[in-house]
Amino acid sequence: MAVDKWDTVTIETLISDGVITAHKDGNYGSFYPRTSEFGKQGVPFLTAKFISDSGQLQFSEAPRLKLAKAEKLSFGFIEEGDVLLSHNATIGRVAVVPRLRERMLVGTSLTYFRLNQSCLLPRYLAVYFSGRGFQNQLKAVMTHSTRNQVPITAQRKLKVVVPPVSEQQCIADTLGTLDDKIELNRRMNETLEAMARRLFKSWFVDFEPVHAKAAGATSFPSMPQDVFDSLPDRFERTQAGLCPSGWKVRQLGDDIVIVKGRSYKSIELQPSTTALVTLKSIARGGGYRHEGLKPYSGPFKPDQVVKPGDLVVAFTDLTQEAAVIGKPAIVRENRQYQTLVASLDLGIVRPRTDVSIPFLYCLFKTDDFQSHIYGHTNGSTVLHLGKHGLPSYHFVVPDKKLHAAFLAIAGPTFDCIDALEGESRKLTELRDYLLPKLLSGEVRVRDAEKWAEQPDAFQFDDDQEKTDPTSTSVATPYALSGHSRPRIASQDENTYSDAADVQSVLLVAEAAEPPVTANADRPPPIDDRSTEEVMAAFRQAARNRGWMTRDELLKRVADHLGYRRLGTVIRQRLKNHLRAALRRRIIAADGPDRVAAGTTSMTDYSTDDLVDVVRSVLRPGQAMRTDDATRAVANHLGFTRLVGSVQAPIAAALDAAARRGTLEADDDTIRRVV
Repeated sequence: MAVDKWDTVTIETLISDGVITAHKDGNYGSFYPRTSEFGKQGVPFLTAKFISDSGQLQFSEAPRLKLAKAEKLSFGFIEEGDVLLSHNATIGRVAVVPRLRERMLVGTSLTYFRLNQSCLLPRYLAVYFSGRGFQNQLKAVMTHSTRNQVPITAQRKLKVVVPPVSEQQCIADTLGTLDDKIELNRRMNETLEAMARRLFKSWFVDFEPVHAKAAGATSFPSMPQDVFDSLPDRFERTQAGLCPSGWKVRQLGDDIVIVKGRSYKSIELQPSTTALVTLKSIARGGGYRHEGLKPYSGPFKPDQVVKPGDLVVAFTDLTQEAAVIGKPAIVRENRQYQTLVASLDLGIVRPRTDVSIPFLYCLFKTDDFQSHIYGHTNGSTVLHLGKHGLPSYHFVVPDKKLHAAFLAIAGPTFDCIDALEGESRKLTELRDYLLPKLLSGEVRVRDAEKWAEQPDAFQFDDDQEKTDPTSTSVATPYALSGHSRPRIASQDENTYSDAADVQSVLLVAEAAEPPVTANADRPPPIDDRSTEEVMAAFRQAARNRGWMTRDELLKRVADHLGYRRLGTVIRQRLKNHLRAALRRRIIAADGPDRVAAGTTSMTDYSTDDLVDVVRSVLRPGQAMRTDDATRAVANHLGFTRLVGSVQAPIAAALDAAARRGTLEADDDTIRRVV
């Protein structure tokens, strides 16, 4: 369908037509909460900083507004399905509110859009808001203002393309797959970094291997035997406290060179092949953000140039809770710019000895280092790090053999983080490239739903041979499955464009579960089907279907299970299973009869959700191999293939359950404790 058949309307028109039923921000005027009105209990209060760059809401970190104050507010309470847009200070972050376990409020930096979902789908609107076209509209508003904000009155003049709901669903599913993969990469990187930091803390902060050797141990997990054998077996008191015997304590300034970034004028922020790595390039708590780059046309010194892999530290902090000061980030490659230059708010940290970047990064993230940094800051509204803050820090220097062993593990881990960051950047660029083409009708996924369920139904290039499934020359899902790449239909049905540039969109194949079918011509009785098998059928039956009646869903489930008709007994059994599918959020309900897919990927479940599932599949005292537990959790939620996008969130949940004391881990076996 071409764009000239779709409506392009202002948000104001969508409000007046009843498509957007509520459009509010958290501007409570004189009733805006004061610091004293927050506490440990109450209603979570969300602001822009609690929306990640990938559109995830970080509820657990939000402050809580005391109930007495919250009850006085007549608006600002968000609901499941609301689309959130950050419009003040941090502009353009977007999120869809998931199912909530409690009431939540938004602050003045967020706007919420409540939709008539029979006309406008939340996930489509979120995809559209995240696209380059709408983001450019936001930037255009800011160019006419001296403040970094897009007020709610200005938002209502912004334009939105509104296709039919069926097309909205297709676009949201197609591009949402990319967003899901981006979010999965983010969570995997969090896990990878946490593993490296945990290893660093064990070896160089808590000295666990040395303690173990002093207690008589002859080896230590994850440490090469020759390295463990070289460790001392006693401690000695130093200015840094008790340290392994023979290890040195030095000031950080002996091992690093610090280069201050470039001071610049606003007139120098012009289009250029050079960009400044700014304070906004450092995430809260540390880590690198591509969004912080600013094009720069001014002068700079050669030593102020930063390259991918360089380490920078924040010397300034505009947050109220010191979330950035002294935090490290490893600069990543950006294909948009040829040269990157550190800004004045950052310091470039370069090793002058054998100490490595991964070692320094993990060191800078330790609590002791951050406490030291905070003691060397000054300022009230804006924090500044004193010049002696970094170089005066004392740290324990391990021998070269132990440092090399750490680098052998941490180095590849940080390389993997970098690779996933690069992949996410490419996926973001692909999403921004595809959205206007999908909206214009220039490109659309042909029979996407049919292809997801039956790949052979898709059309293939006539001159492209089927790929040998055993071949490793083409690392794509299609090489692994024996299929050539699908073709994308253009607006002219007689012409096709190669799907190479939209290959990542079609990675939905990775998430597509194999059809549930019986081995024999006649399917087994419904009572012989396992609950997990039926849950998988519910997930398949609802995929990419949008809203349908309960009876339609049951018929599709029966068909997936191999039953030609929905008889009385099968209908009743599937109704019972539907209640379980609703509890497990495989299916969502809207009223007594409308149902649809409740979740589309494992990333739709929070870590807390998955920990609850772990409790469901493991009885107290029950032990299970980790691989079996992972499969049990996946099957419980209707996923039959243990691909990476399914395994990673479950692994994070098992780790969280162990930290909370729910599980005990012993090698590759876990046991439910409580």
